[in-house]
Amino acid sequence: MVSAATPQQGPPAGRGPWRRDDLTDVVLLVGPAQAYRDAVHDDFKLVLLEGHGGTVRRRDAGYRVPPGRLVVHHPGTAHAGTPDDPDGRWRVMCVPVDLVAEVTDPVRLRFDPPVLPDPGLAHRYVELFGLFEGPTPALACEAGLFDLVLALAKVAGAAPPPGTVRAAAIAEPARDHLAAHLDQNVTLAALAGVTGTSRFGVTRACVAHFGLPPHALHLRLRLDHGCELIRRGVPLAEASVLTGFHDQAHFARTFARTYGMTPRQFRDSWTGRPGPYRKQVRRL
Repeated sequence: MVSAATPQQGPPAGRGPWRRDDLTDVVLLVGPAQAYRDAVHDDFKLVLLEGHGGTVRRRDAGYRVPPGRLVVHHPGTAHAGTPDDPDGRWRVMCVPVDLVAEVTDPVRLRFDPPVLPDPGLAHRYVELFGLFEGPTPALACEAGLFDLVLALAKVAGAAPPPGTVRAAAIAEPARDHLAAHLDQNVTLAALAGVTGTSRFGVTRACVAHFGLPPHALHLRLRLDHGCELIRRGVPLAEASVLTGFHDQAHFARTFARTYGMTPRQFRDSWTGRPGPYRKQVRRL
């Protein structure tokens, strides 16, 4: 994970997510809190609302988020959120699964509800964020992150119930098939054939495991891949084709509805090096 020994300092002046050059697999964001929906991630997402509360939803269940409480979303589950104050701010950190696996079994790092009642964990999270933002050596940042993951593991719930495990056995191969065919229209019949179940069965499994039916999951995978293509410098028109949209305008409308900015605005925010030590990324 470490690529340099030089201490890094200060997030970029812009509003986009960022990462340290010496800890590139951890993505952070400090800025105006936004409403979002149908977010699905491959990593753990930690969120803290500053000075105000909000609500989060997961699998059709809603949860209140008091000010100063930490929210943890585990990978592969769709979630939505709305801040109480549209002018409020949040701190977001995305932690990769392989990093968590160095401390504990990622499958067991689950929180239902996702809002953690212990204010001490929120305080530790803010302290860790300060390490990442300041002129702190990478080793100290990594040690602080491992300590926080260990603290979370001590209060995490048990492994997912058997029904969830059965759903995962169907939903994850379906997700892999959708991810391999981002530029194509995939039918439920095709997914049923891949997973060895019925069309209803694969739909039910995706909703149970990811919180999204297959068509919504496919759309989110396509948009996330579009973000990655834009970060690589792929022209917007080509990115729209590679992600299966009818044309660039359709891609732009759907992208803006999901991420709150157009593909062109997103591309312009990816400046490569907005400051001496940071890269902005749009992954949240």
